[in-house]
Amino acid sequence: MKRLILPLMILAVLGLGSKADAQITPERFTISGLFGGYVFEGGEDLKDSTAWGLRLGYDFTPHLGLEAAFDYAPTDRKTGSRNYVDAYLYHLDGLIYLTPEERLVPYLAAGLGNIYRDPTAGQNNTDFGLNYGAGLKYFLTPRLAARADLRHYIYFNEREVLNNFEYTVGLTYVYGHYEHKRKAEAPPPVVAAPQKMVGDDDHDGVANDLDKCPGTAPGVPVDANGCPKDSDGDGVANNIDQCPDTPAGAPVDSKGCPKDSDGDGVPDYLDKCPGTLPGVAVDATGCPIAEEKVSMKLEVEFASGKADIDPKYDSELQKVADLLKTYPKTTAEIEGHTDNTGSLKYN
Repeated sequence: MKRLILPLMILAVLGLGSKADAQITPERFTISGLFGGYVFEGGEDLKDSTAWGLRLGYDFTPHLGLEAAFDYAPTDRKTGSRNYVDAYLYHLDGLIYLTPEERLVPYLAAGLGNIYRDPTAGQNNTDFGLNYGAGLKYFLTPRLAARADLRHYIYFNEREVLNNFEYTVGLTYVYGHYEHKRKAEAPPPVVAAPQKMVGDDDHDGVANDLDKCPGTAPGVPVDANGCPKDSDGDGVANNIDQCPDTPAGAPVDSKGCPKDSDGDGVPDYLDKCPGTLPGVAVDATGCPIAEEKVSMKLEVEFASGKADIDPKYDSELQKVADLLKTYPKTTAEIEGHTDNTGSLKYN
């Protein structure tokens, strides 16, 4: 085990403080050549030996890869005269990379496979088992990395469970479509230079050269043209409009409220009977509400011996005319009387 710990420590020291582009890149293939030692334990009558390994891998994500592994360990039996034995290991392993962004990348590994022994005499022997372990990859370049690996193999046969160990070092070459993993540094944000205000005499936030309503009172909300806002479009600015949300097209007074020319309480844009006399009860359309009886008495005196009406009665006559217009179905009764001036026959 000391033979393995030393190369791992060397790689760790080389990687300290070194940080590079992202090394484990998705959708790339790897091929690794490894050399080291293989330790046979348990009931096997085999000596420890050197080990040669070949790994073919594919990285699915920066943190996850898969490898097909083949190892060869030429060994000898501890007893007997025909002692040459070749051990072949083939297994499929999953790799979890812990720091794929670093130049020094530790990883964990686990997999399943077989060991096949080919003795020089006797029957061949194959056992199924699993393995787990850990390793390091130290990237010398984006395509080439030094590698160290330690595995514990557990094999099962009819007699017992065998525990073997393997320690190797070597090189890994990355091939396939290579994408440089340095994250493109975002260009510095473009900060627009503040526009220089070409004067704003009324301090409404709109420059003089764009302000179509200069001299706006302080604090009055304005639009992009610097004019007071008029949300309901009635021509009266919001800040003085006492009737906001006036319907479009409705005539309004200086306060922004709908006009009511005849003062009957119904705005002009709804009034179907404009010109209603003051005090006449009206409905929602501004028209007079019909009453059982409407009457008006008018007394006019004529000049003696004439049919001329004195101008002083003009206002009284106008009231009668207005009443007849308001109530077009009204009938009028006209009576004429004489006085006692003149003879009976003349009158």
